[in-house]
Amino acid sequence: MNSEYLAEHYILLLGHTMAKDKPVENVQTKKIDNYTHQLPLEGPLREQSRQAQQAHPEELRCSTTADIMKETKGILLVNIESVTFEMGLLSADFCKIMERVTEVEGHVTVLQQEVETLKKMVSVLQTLVAGLGNMFEDIEWHSRRNKLLFVGSSRRWRANR
Repeated sequence: MNSEYLAEHYILLLGHTMAKDKPVENVQTKKIDNYTHQLPLEGPLREQSRQAQQAHPEELRCSTTADIMKETKGILLVNIESVTFEMGLLSADFCKIMERVTEVEGHVTVLQQEVETLKKMVSVLQTLVAGLGNMFEDIEWHSRRNKLLFVGSSRRWRANR
């Protein structure tokens, strides 16, 4: 059987909803002349396809895409336009997700830079604190000996004068 012929003459036309466990809407049928017996439909779907050829398209309803795929063992004739539309939606959603991921990654990069800056600041502060501690120790050492040294002055002052 010609694949182009199948693409034009399909048995099941799924609606835009292809999600698992979600009802398939707007399922329609179209007669495939003498090729019906060659279609890989098994079980209840084979009978449904026969009935649908005699009934109105609206009368055929399938529960979920997952059920259809299970019944047909993964072989399903689908409206190509519908699938393309679905793929387009998925691609758009994927692009939005990737944009969001990139945006989040950008924020993470900025945060990492801020963390590095904070680490440097902490390091500087630790150095300053250590320096101040040494300075206070020096002042305490000199005051114990009753001497205060003033920067820029050559004179020594006695604390207990």
